[in-house]
Amino acid sequence: MAVAAPAESLAFTSGRRKAVFFGVLALVTALPLFGLGLVLPMANPAGTQFAGMLAGMFPIIAATGVGHVASTAFLYMDRGFWPLMRQNRGRFFLWPLLAVGVFLGAFAISPVAAVAFNLAFAAWQLHHYQRQNYGVIAFAAQDRKVGKLPETLRLVLDLGTAGGVCGLISNVGFATGPAAQDHAMLLGLRFCGMGFFAASTVVLAYLLVTSRRLRADPLVLGFTLLGWAFFLPVLMSRDILVCVQSFAIGHGAQYLVFLAIISGGSRFRWVGPVVMAGVTFVTWKLFTLLSASPAGAAAYTGLVAGHFMVDAKVWRMRDPLQRSLIRERFGFLFA
Repeated sequence: MAVAAPAESLAFTSGRRKAVFFGVLALVTALPLFGLGLVLPMANPAGTQFAGMLAGMFPIIAATGVGHVASTAFLYMDRGFWPLMRQNRGRFFLWPLLAVGVFLGAFAISPVAAVAFNLAFAAWQLHHYQRQNYGVIAFAAQDRKVGKLPETLRLVLDLGTAGGVCGLISNVGFATGPAAQDHAMLLGLRFCGMGFFAASTVVLAYLLVTSRRLRADPLVLGFTLLGWAFFLPVLMSRDILVCVQSFAIGHGAQYLVFLAIISGGSRFRWVGPVVMAGVTFVTWKLFTLLSASPAGAAAYTGLVAGHFMVDAKVWRMRDPLQRSLIRERFGFLFA
């Protein structure tokens, strides 16, 4: 005969899961952001040891980079998401294939077209990263019952994204050894990035002054500050690998935490995360083989764009079906 667990026990279990969930999210976001993106460039401005350090971090970079994109394949095996896919066949099946075709087409047309598409893709990628940060803040706000997030918060994050895009493009330009006539333009882009980040800081200060409920809760405030600082490493270092991996690792690790929760609540039950890991590994190997050639790398970039499209639909909480799915899988946050 089953005996119902005491309410205190259930509350403790839910509270513990929340603490672990938010603690892991904070850790995987803050460690690469501050350790790799901020502290390392200040400790070693010349960047003489960056290459060796990043080579030693290859398993982490692979898992949070290609691995997190590959983990999206698990959603196609999860029956809970099949109704959503049936309602949006174009978004889940056609659009990713079209994205592959677009990037392959740009690669075939000319190197200039390929560069233009890759720059546009980089801007979209940083926007995608910051949208996930907004989702993390929203989860924290939901847990702490702080109410609807202020619209000003989106402006803080969007300005930070604009600063990150400008800084990243300038860093890529400087890394390729710009011609003398390009130097001023790249320097101007870098100053634009600093200007956007300064504006983000001013809006953040205004937000914290005017929104008492946002600044009063340490968890919501902490994730808000992490989102604000997410692309700051781009302006701290011109080393492409360091400044990019500081936020790419954090984003990918966040996503893997989300997929672990989703897979744990799927039809696979307790073996869900194991199945997800297996699917991720197989897909990761396929993506790695695909990226071995220039054309394959272009196709992979298209698949990453497809990953953005799928994610944008899966996590659209204002839609009833997605809201129901996420509330079910993340029930400990909504208890």
